[in-house]
Amino acid sequence: MDCSSAVAIGDLVFMSPLADNTAITATNNLTPEPILGIVTGKPTTVKCLVLVRGVIPTALARGKSFVGTDGKMSLTAPLTGYVQHFGISLGNGTLVLKPEIARVKRAT
Repeated sequence: MDCSSAVAIGDLVFMSPLADNTAITATNNLTPEPILGIVTGKPTTVKCLVLVRGVIPTALARGKSFVGTDGKMSLTAPLTGYVQHFGISLGNGTLVLKPEIARVKRAT
């Protein structure tokens, strides 16, 4: 996908609402666009490889993974912003990545 030079390997990304095939790093869980996947490579400074389903290494303990309020993976569902299930950590250093597109916005 296309991306800015600031996008880094390991970032959770969503699709730009303005440009086709363009990934934007999630810095929180407040954007209406769902998290699409995780950046696994940067062949150039403005291109990134995004894994949308699969198995990735993780330091998370066992449990369901959500997109946290900081835009990173978390085992705790956020109390504000959008709640999006992201995958399941097996507790052995791996996470089954399966982002759900359907998300719920917490009432404020």
